[in-house]
Order: sequence, then C-alpha cells, then structure tokens
Amino acid sequence: MQVCCICLAKYENNDELRELPCSHLFHKDCVDKWLKINALCPLCKSEVGEDLTGLRSGEDATQTTG
Repeated sequence: MQVCCICLAKYENNDELRELPCSHLFHKDCVDKWLKINALCPLCKSEVGEDLTGLRSGEDATQTTG
C-alpha cells in the first residue's frame, strides 16, 4: 500500500492525486501546499517549477494501490 510522503496517509481509492514530472504521486492538496513553499519534489528534489497548470491531477494522474 502506498502512502503520501507529505502527510503519511495511505492513498484511498477516492483520493485526488497529483503526479509530478518526475512521476512521483502525492495527494493533490498536500503537494500543492508544498510546491507553494518549495518548487522541488519532496522525494527526489527534482525541480518542478512554480506553474502547477501543467501537472497531471485527478483522473489523469495514475493511482496505484496494492
């Protein structure tokens, strides 16, 4: 089972996720708040940039549980 490394909660089937360019997934609300403070991926420190419009979220983001 995967967890959001920002809030440490397990991903549930109805959670809205955001996929960063580095392919890491986070809860949308968690990572949006994170990126307002720090424009780097919380896991790999890849630069994300300040524009969130190009990032995949919702049904477009792949959610993997298991």
